[in-house]
Amino acid sequence: MCPHLLTPSLFKYVGVLYEGNISTTFEYGECYPYQLPDRKLAQMAVFCKSVTCNNNPNPDCSGGAVPPIPVPVPALTTLINAADFVQIIGQGATCQPNLVI
Repeated sequence: MCPHLLTPSLFKYVGVLYEGNISTTFEYGECYPYQLPDRKLAQMAVFCKSVTCNNNPNPDCSGGAVPPIPVPVPALTTLINAADFVQIIGQGATCQPNLVI
């Protein structure tokens, strides 16, 4: 499910499986909604690259980060949306590559 296996891109960092067996990938800075407009929830996300993400209160990632603390996600992390908990933490996320210092 890692995006680089689906489409070659330096900017894709996560593969997401939604209800109905819909899968897609997201690039850095792109809004990753936890629910699609047709109300299908994210079931699983596989992070293929290390990123730092901000949760947002709206599915279009508007409204600023909540909480206003970036969350680091290591590469090869798989998040499973058991009991539809994902919407408790927000409605969408934007993620950026981790910087090597």
